[in-house]
Amino acid sequence: MINTSAPGKIIVAGEWAVLEKGNSAVVAAVNNKINVKIRESDRFLISIKDYGINEQELISGSRHMSIAFSAVKTLEEYLGNLRPCHIVSEGIDRIGGHKIGLGSSAAATAAIVTALLEYNDSAWDKQLVYKLSMLSHFGAQGKLGSGTGIAASVYGGTVKYTAPDTDWLKKRLGKKKTKEIVSMDWPDLKIENISLMPNLKILIGFTGSSASTKYLIKKIMDFKQSAPDEYTKIMTHINEQALIFAVQKNEQDILSAIRNNSALLRRLENKSGVNIFTKELTKLIELSSTEKSAAKLSGAGGGDCGIAVCFDEKITQKIKRSWEENKIVPLDLKIDTDGIKLNK
Repeated sequence: MINTSAPGKIIVAGEWAVLEKGNSAVVAAVNNKINVKIRESDRFLISIKDYGINEQELISGSRHMSIAFSAVKTLEEYLGNLRPCHIVSEGIDRIGGHKIGLGSSAAATAAIVTALLEYNDSAWDKQLVYKLSMLSHFGAQGKLGSGTGIAASVYGGTVKYTAPDTDWLKKRLGKKKTKEIVSMDWPDLKIENISLMPNLKILIGFTGSSASTKYLIKKIMDFKQSAPDEYTKIMTHINEQALIFAVQKNEQDILSAIRNNSALLRRLENKSGVNIFTKELTKLIELSSTEKSAAKLSGAGGGDCGIAVCFDEKITQKIKRSWEENKIVPLDLKIDTDGIKLNK
């Protein structure tokens, strides 16, 4: 039996901007892991314990199976032949029935891709797993997204990430073989692990409602089409704040980058008319913003999680208490340094 695991993610800085060519985000892997086991079988089966799916035939068209189905399809295209197997997935980012938006689909993709490679006796490294997972996840998500979650799940730690040119990828999908695409240098792709200041604390709070990332991406892309100059200006400035955070020269630079990133996301909301700041996210930011701390939404917005950063344990505990008093759930998560992992 093959056993793999992959961490989830939290975007620290640069969300939305990373969707644009050449822009970067800072993303951290967090230890809400997806665990995948592969067992021998005479046909492709799937069990997803968190959704009550048990030994069902792996088929297309099923929402909960789409990630696994896309991974199997991608690996079949890459390897030529794939041994049938039973994929068992467990662990998901949910609280009280709500998705909390920590990249479970990306983590599941990376864990399944790695398990399938191992099960089929194919050599792999993190770069190969990233590329195959990116192709698989990109396909399953309707060719949307930047792959920040894939990068975090595969490489672990804190990553400065510049997405590949997705237009370049789209032009090659279906026209070139998967093995050929994987062997190419992908334009613009940069994945660099960075070290955080040792006293930097990143707190994650769940607002109690889930977001629809696909819907938000569509609405923001509508804004891009209607006001390209304003859109580009905002994304350029968000990218600048992510780059400032990535170098982390001192505490004030970090706090300023988070505050400025949050203000630019608010500007994006105001200019686009797309509601990315829910009242709960706004409350989280208000409760977490002091002279010595800063906060912002994390990811697409519209629900899910926000983050606060500070450098003092007393401030950390004060923020967590204020969240709890206002029905925001502090998540007891740490940065996962391993990334994709084959468990013995």
